[in-house]
This record gives sequence, C-alpha cells and structure tokens, in this order.
Amino acid sequence: MGLGDKTAALALAERAIAANPLEKDAVSGPSPIETLARVAAQMGEPDRAIAALQKLLSIPAVTDTAAPFTAALLRLDPMFDPLRNDSRFQELVAPAGKALSAPPEISEKSIAVLPFENRSSDPENTFFTDGVQDEILTDLARVADLKVISRTSVMQ
Repeated sequence: MGLGDKTAALALAERAIAANPLEKDAVSGPSPIETLARVAAQMGEPDRAIAALQKLLSIPAVTDTAAPFTAALLRLDPMFDPLRNDSRFQELVAPAGKALSAPPEISEKSIAVLPFENRSSDPENTFFTDGVQDEILTDLARVADLKVISRTSVMQ
C-alpha cells in the first residue's frame, strides 16, 4: 500500500474521498471511504480506520465488493486484522443485540460430504470415488460435537 509510504497512501485515500464525496454521490461515494479504512488499518492508523468504518456502517453502503458493507463481512475480512484487538472495532463488529462479554451461542454443527465424481475415463474407478467419500465420512464421524449427515441422506 503506497509502496511503504504511509503518508502518501493516506493522502491518496483522502484525495479520493474529496474527489468523490459521499454527499454528492451516494452510489460511488462509499468506496473511497472503504479504501481509506483499509489503508489506515494496514498502515497502523486505527483511529482513522475506525472512524471510516463507523461512517460506512452508519449508511446503506455498497462498495467495490458489490455487496452491502456490513459488520458481518467486516468480522471476516483479513484486511482489518490489525484492528481486531481494539475495543472500538469489537463494538463495531459485535452482533446486534448481544453484549460484548456474552459468550457466543454455539449452534449445532453439522456437515455433509457430497459424492465425488469419477472424472477418469475408466468407469471401473467409481469404487475409488465412493471409497474416498466413505473414508471422509468415517473420519468426520469421530469428531465430537459434529453431526455428520449420512451418505444416503446426501444422495436424496
């Protein structure tokens, strides 16, 4: 980002916001704010990053990702890893209606292994694809607290 030039990278992000302000373009305006948040997060400027994120989350923004900018997506985005320990960031990404200190609800975990397709030219290799699926199912069945969907249920 900015080829190591923190000042230039942040200045360029700020210029993009000034060139296309949110107040004048509600469609494209959020994208430069997202860029500033990303640059600031990566360049060790948590105050600027969090301010930009707060602004983005306060509006119905669709940015360059073509998806609404939400706290749920923000929780998953590795670009914001430098902010993960900041209490302000944690408040931004906390699920709505839940206290930060409350442990997350653990839902029942389940998995299904879809059948593998025999892509070889030899139809007799089908036994191999079935065997791979069975082996994975057997290994997953050994995992505690994991519900494994049976092969017959998956095939329906």
